[in-house]
Amino acid sequence: MFAVDQLAAATGILLSALAIDSWFTGTSPEVGAVAGHGDPASGAIVVATADQVRTTVLHDVASTASAPINTVLIPAIESSTSVLQASIADLPILLALFAAVMAYGSLYRPRSWELDEVRSIALASAVLTAITAVLVTRTASAPIELMLLMVWPLVAFMVIGGRMAVRALPGIGWMMARHVVLVGDGLTAEQLENQMRSNRSGSVSVVAKRPLNELLEWSPEEIRRDLDNVADIHGLSKSQIELVIAPAARDWESARSVLGPLEAMRQSAELVLPYDGLAREGLDLCQPVGSDIVLARVGAPRRHIVERVIKHIFDFMAASLLLAVLAVPLLIVALMVRADGGPALFAQNRLGGNGKVFRLFKFRTMHVDAERKLQEILASDPAAQAEWDTHQKLDNDPRITWVGRFLRRTSLDELPQLLNVLIGEMSLVGPRPIVAGDPERYPSDADYAQGRDFRYYTLFRPGITGLWQVSGRNSTTYRERVRLDRWYAMNWSIWLDFVIMFKTVKALIDRTGR
Repeated sequence: MFAVDQLAAATGILLSALAIDSWFTGTSPEVGAVAGHGDPASGAIVVATADQVRTTVLHDVASTASAPINTVLIPAIESSTSVLQASIADLPILLALFAAVMAYGSLYRPRSWELDEVRSIALASAVLTAITAVLVTRTASAPIELMLLMVWPLVAFMVIGGRMAVRALPGIGWMMARHVVLVGDGLTAEQLENQMRSNRSGSVSVVAKRPLNELLEWSPEEIRRDLDNVADIHGLSKSQIELVIAPAARDWESARSVLGPLEAMRQSAELVLPYDGLAREGLDLCQPVGSDIVLARVGAPRRHIVERVIKHIFDFMAASLLLAVLAVPLLIVALMVRADGGPALFAQNRLGGNGKVFRLFKFRTMHVDAERKLQEILASDPAAQAEWDTHQKLDNDPRITWVGRFLRRTSLDELPQLLNVLIGEMSLVGPRPIVAGDPERYPSDADYAQGRDFRYYTLFRPGITGLWQVSGRNSTTYRERVRLDRWYAMNWSIWLDFVIMFKTVKALIDRTGR
């Protein structure tokens, strides 16, 4: 990941510098002036251009730094005529600083979790911004201030996107995946892969399964030899093989016994604890001094007042920007949908935050008489009825128009929901909104609204995208959707929303949504 991060960081630095130079291109000295200096002889104020101030400012900054920085930075800066040229000259130093902060934040560890990774990258960006800002507190240079505001947040965005893009590549993604030898009967390989799908930094693949009692009978050398054979069979390095021990309830004593040989051979392992359904923010494992017991402290959920305000502000600003940028494409799509004489938009009652009913907007993707066709299909086709009961959708749905198939395949039919976000009825990220007041056609939604997990659903505004959409929604059951909504509510943070938004882009490219 080091090379990917360096390439992404260099791209972000140069893009921000290019944007700043483009912004100031063509301005007059008066417009482009960013600082003034008094003339000691006449008392007059001499206005400097942006380029002049940039050179003077950076010279003053470097003069206050250490000697090595003075000798390296100053020649490159003074010979430059633009922020871009200065950035190119200083790129090795900026990349070295970036790599040092990333390494200090343990962002090159092979076994980091994706949510922690995004949080750490954002923190590294904030630290770098603060460090750079301290160095220029003596200046009022507009180009440099813009550089400070743009460069490191942009670098963070590029790094996160670059890492996810590389992991999505078929060949590279397999090499970077977590290759697991699953021990025990507490989880099947399919359950483990489904539970950890797209949640870790790289996918998870179960390459072998071993009975727990078998490992108890092996010596450390035999265990090592078996793990090496698994790596050779799959063309992997030995460091890529991980052990996950998932004992059944009756096998916990055996699981404790197998940890001894693994410790003797210095083989790390992950143990699946019997905390199903307890995964939440505030869960902390505690080991009292001198005790063999492990306590799971379940803290009270935070209210996230500040983060929720940030979420609402971001929703409003992002929805406004997207609607402005996409105004022409949205108009074109609306005209295409209206070509059959029907309306462009489809509105349906959905349950929002706090259980309030609102009208959700989508581009119409079905024929005008779709409801009649649906009843005929469900009445005449038991398989279609079973599929509808499970997903509330049909794979080969004859009600969908040719334009609608394209819109659904690309998820463009969801874009009018930006209006719901702008109004404050929805969020960019949240639980998928469930249908209100139609228990006959949507029995699963009706059961959800009456069940005990509905209280988690109402904690957040429903979202255009969410954890369910990026977790392979077409291949999951409605029960799994409810579980993911509950998990989202119990573990929400602003960083989780960022991860889901990045994953939404990948899902759209892979067309894993429907």
